[in-house]
Amino acid sequence: MVSGLNLERAVVTVAGEIARIPLPEAPSTDSALFEALAGCILSSRVRHQTCVAAVDRLRRAALFSDPRAFLPSNDAAVASVLAQGPLPHPWPGRSARHLLATMRTLLAAGESLGHVLSRFPDPYRARNWLVESCLGVGPKQASLFLRKAGHCVELAVLDVHVLRFMCRVGLTRDARAPTTTTNYALLEAVLQSYARAVDVRMPLLDAAIWIVMRVAARGGLGVARNPLVWRAGFDPDGNSRTR
Repeated sequence: MVSGLNLERAVVTVAGEIARIPLPEAPSTDSALFEALAGCILSSRVRHQTCVAAVDRLRRAALFSDPRAFLPSNDAAVASVLAQGPLPHPWPGRSARHLLATMRTLLAAGESLGHVLSRFPDPYRARNWLVESCLGVGPKQASLFLRKAGHCVELAVLDVHVLRFMCRVGLTRDARAPTTTTNYALLEAVLQSYARAVDVRMPLLDAAIWIVMRVAARGGLGVARNPLVWRAGFDPDGNSRTR
């Protein structure tokens, strides 16, 4: 088993390499924000290719460009879109229910999603509102969405790989996912303090942790340090992660 110290060294090295990759611009239109949020909801513990295919089918069905037209739809109509193709979503019924309920909540505000988010004085309150108001959005998905939307790059995405890393290097004793927003924020603060200590920005840190923990589990630390391996698995949008 790779030591915690070697894992830390590998993470810092990989983070430096990731920093060289240009990141995409944050979504600016409401349809792009809806699409980003849907991608975060659909990506939870789902393979990257499956999530991308599902979002693509919803885009072609005009769910994001004309969301109000979908509001009268029942869950089954959207579930059928998610279940289509060679890469069907594993939970089409549940995901359709979450997506439609979330879109109804956001559209009921009577404002653009971007304007709704801008009303919050800080991203932590925006995250709490998303978790409390949007079905299927937990603090991890809300954090990923707000980061992709450009509202705060220092929010942490505490997926299973990050939590295991935190356990291995002594930042926490429990690798289980936090069950409340309060507990999530406490673990996030620990990781933010660690990021400052190693002088790595949060988006680079948790992306590097994800890469190192996954590739090291498959082939050892030497594989994790191989740029050809981690570059093939890294998506600057953050969607490549099985969350």
